[in-house]
Amino acid sequence: MRNFFSSAKMPRSSARGLFDFRTELKYAIYAWVVMPDHLHAIIGLKGDKTISRVMNRIKGVASRKINLLRHKEGSLWQEGYHDEIIRNERQMNATINYIHDNPVAAGLVESADQWEFSSYKDYMESRIEYPE
Repeated sequence: MRNFFSSAKMPRSSARGLFDFRTELKYAIYAWVVMPDHLHAIIGLKGDKTISRVMNRIKGVASRKINLLRHKEGSLWQEGYHDEIIRNERQMNATINYIHDNPVAAGLVESADQWEFSSYKDYMESRIEYPE
């Protein structure tokens, strides 16, 4: 796993980038985690915007912020993205668990609550956006 974060400011910038355009692009974020070289998020589209447009904006802004902090230029994220339709509550819960457990599975921490750059603690404290 490639790590482009040399300081905690970088994953925080990526996490903020997830939320910067929610009103403008009309999407909700139900769960998220920023990893050293990628991110996972459950994003619900609310308007006529496409997931492609939302992801391009999130990744573009986060890349610019991180590159400024790194004093570098160029591509940061993996090309493209993977999208999947969540069809029911069981699949939603499994996907949320997968997202929150990703840092543990990668060997970065021993438990999900130790990873600062995710929505895990919000879930534990019930501070989340629920699907409408």
